[in-house]
Amino acid sequence: MRAPRCCFAVNPERLPLRPGSELLHPWALGALGLLVLNDHMLKGAGVLPGWLTGKLSDFAGVFLLPVLLFVSLDTLSCLTGRRITRLSLACSCALFTGVLFTLLKLDPGVNAWAARFIGQTRLDPSDLMALPMAPLAARWLVREPQLSWAPGRGFRTLAGVLAALACAATSAPMATRNYPNWKVESLGARQLGCARVEAWVSKSGKEGAGVSLRVRQAGPGPCRLEVAAAKLEIEGTEFAASALPAPLELDLSDRFTYVPFVFDNEALWNAGKRRGTLTLSLRFNGSTHETLKVSLNHEFGPPHVYRRDPNQPQPPSPGLVVADPSVPLRPPAPEAAE
Repeated sequence: MRAPRCCFAVNPERLPLRPGSELLHPWALGALGLLVLNDHMLKGAGVLPGWLTGKLSDFAGVFLLPVLLFVSLDTLSCLTGRRITRLSLACSCALFTGVLFTLLKLDPGVNAWAARFIGQTRLDPSDLMALPMAPLAARWLVREPQLSWAPGRGFRTLAGVLAALACAATSAPMATRNYPNWKVESLGARQLGCARVEAWVSKSGKEGAGVSLRVRQAGPGPCRLEVAAAKLEIEGTEFAASALPAPLELDLSDRFTYVPFVFDNEALWNAGKRRGTLTLSLRFNGSTHETLKVSLNHEFGPPHVYRRDPNQPQPPSPGLVVADPSVPLRPPAPEAAE
């Protein structure tokens, strides 16, 4: 005579399942395999369309999560001796999954909170089409799916761990969408006047571009840098800087400043204009004039690919951009004690 299962079954004539065996059923294993394969191999590989790989993970995950919750709570109820019907447990797990998935896709606060544990997920109401998988999982669980073999505790534990990892670990962001960007062809530092100057395009969008400068003192003596004029020439059309930064008193540490240009960048791209020249007129210590002239190219790399070059200077944070002459450039030196 078989020992009765510690949790009630809807159909007592069926062979009782050991807690956790549901995760070893072909349906659950299929959902687990699809979730892992899609998240870590198909997404970003270009084999399937992006919209399809996104939805596959949603359908597999919304089916697998109620099963995982059911197995966890069912096992816990067996350990504590509390008997729970499969019907109430399966429906509760499916309802919890549906509410959680809905909030994750619609509520920015819940989405941001969940990102700390499972990684960033996109707010997308269209993903809610996967919600019917939760009641489908509940119906499948209530029918007490049968196995042709009796899995041991080790197999059941391993299946639970793998399912938990698959549900909690979203795919890493393999790519970020790329857009056309202005890039300096001859990037590199050079000495002009009393300063070491390095320029690069730190912003590029539909309505213009921005050039960042990293500067520092290159020799002994005081060094005051002022951007006296700035222009961007794109295949015969010139654009003056929309604003000029405040002068900088340089020392041996890196200082940053920013020169913005406002123009219809989208129209130029659509017109096929890809070449430009940046010209900066620099004044040092109020008298010495130098001209920094570099070539620019409007480029569009492979779509949905982003690789950060650790040697590429990164755009300065807003706090490093000196825009108000009244802001002290450095803390005043302490007065010498008499």
